[in-house]
Amino acid sequence: MAGAYHATPIRELEKEVLVPPIDIYYSELRARHIRRTYSSPAGVFIQEQCKMIRGRLRRRRRQRAQPAQVSVTQGKIEWARQREQEYSCQSKKAVLTEWRERWHKEQGRKASWPESIAALDQPSQSCLKLYSQLKKAESSALFQARTGRIGLRRFLASVRVPGVESDECLCEGGKETAEHVLLHCVNTPQRVWSRGAQFQKLASEPAAVGQIARQLIQCGRLGQFRLASRLLYSG
Repeated sequence: MAGAYHATPIRELEKEVLVPPIDIYYSELRARHIRRTYSSPAGVFIQEQCKMIRGRLRRRRRQRAQPAQVSVTQGKIEWARQREQEYSCQSKKAVLTEWRERWHKEQGRKASWPESIAALDQPSQSCLKLYSQLKKAESSALFQARTGRIGLRRFLASVRVPGVESDECLCEGGKETAEHVLLHCVNTPQRVWSRGAQFQKLASEPAAVGQIARQLIQCGRLGQFRLASRLLYSG
């Protein structure tokens, strides 16, 4: 759906489309269910009945020394309460807070692709705004450009695509990346931005990403977008 290459790390994929890791989403779903269930009249009644049954069982086994145990129900409630205090009682905020916490912990441990802009910023709603006004092909092109996994020589050479022996651009002016093609390559016709422009900044501004996607699609170097280029921009 995102139009990403399989080599794109799940961590960056989740962040760009703002879909949280499944375990974080599941934990919040479980905590929300526990809070709703055990705070309701039916939940209170169930707890009271469980407490009464436990009391009867203890009286029957009075002659035996039983270690103190925390009930399963109480353990669940304590877990949900602790999670609420740590993150939030609002589900979306809790998921985002825990996700960002994990993101920062992993940031120092996981090496990122040098050209990946998606690996730099923490998860936020601002990512979705970049893609909201784009066509499908434009969204895919931008996604690939932001993750650095795009059909240009820099990435293709790194994954050893047959026929791509070097990551250098054919203009011999540097490695063929999205930034190079848009800002520096002498073979790119009709460059929109000056050489002093910063690609990371442009690819993070909603006002500029549409032009970035269009330039990449029309540059003729990405074979997968040739049909899209004709359909979207010809005539």
